[in-house]
Amino acid sequence: MEPITSGRILEIRGLHRSQGRTAVLKGVDLELSAGQRLGVLGANGSGKTTLVCTIVGLLRPHDGTLHIAGQPPGSRPAGLALGYLPERPSLADDTVSRLMATACAISGVDDRRSASILEELGIDALASDRARRLSQGQQRVVSLALALVHAPALLVLDEP
Repeated sequence: MEPITSGRILEIRGLHRSQGRTAVLKGVDLELSAGQRLGVLGANGSGKTTLVCTIVGLLRPHDGTLHIAGQPPGSRPAGLALGYLPERPSLADDTVSRLMATACAISGVDDRRSASILEELGIDALASDRARRLSQGQQRVVSLALALVHAPALLVLDEP
């Protein structure tokens, strides 16, 4: 899949999501085009993480539509257009370089890209280290590298 450099990357129309009897997302409408940045701010319990989890396909909307690069969340094309850094990343018990190689293979990206991302983020010295033995801050940067490996059109960061 070629990188998406123009057009609408995220389109949300009338999105509703409830947790039990509590409506958390009530008719959310949102459009984001290539190159745009958006920060979602709000009080605790206001639905920010619910919105993020719905965008990345971890939760399904109860009503409304959501498309990533014109595709429904959970589809392979949407997944290839999406990079996600969760609030609490969980890394496999392997070396950073093997995690990056796996991410490249899954995404169909040349394995050499992983080295350039690690260098760009200033963590290339960690390549042979086991990811789970790194500090929480280092694990977060490794998780960001994994989210960036396939040059996503939409990068979603939960509590960056």
